[in-house]
Amino acid sequence: MRGLCVPLMQTLGLLLASPVQAAEPPPVRPARATGIVPSIAQCPRLTAEETADRARKTALTIPAQFRMIARANVNHIAVATLSGGTIC
Repeated sequence: MRGLCVPLMQTLGLLLASPVQAAEPPPVRPARATGIVPSIAQCPRLTAEETADRARKTALTIPAQFRMIARANVNHIAVATLSGGTIC
């Protein structure tokens, strides 16, 4: 019995002691490196009714660290996706 238990315990010990490595996700490349830029022109035009009560007269300011992937005008913020699309 001892002849069977010792190798089995050693094998289990090695399996339990060996680290399990998770698969690394692919690195996310910044938009600047991929050439992806958002297109504010792809955003739908608003009707006169939708913009009638708009108090804002200038576009929102996009923070510097997001300017490579986001654009804004008075009505929309456009954000580039990793697949090359634009979300408004």
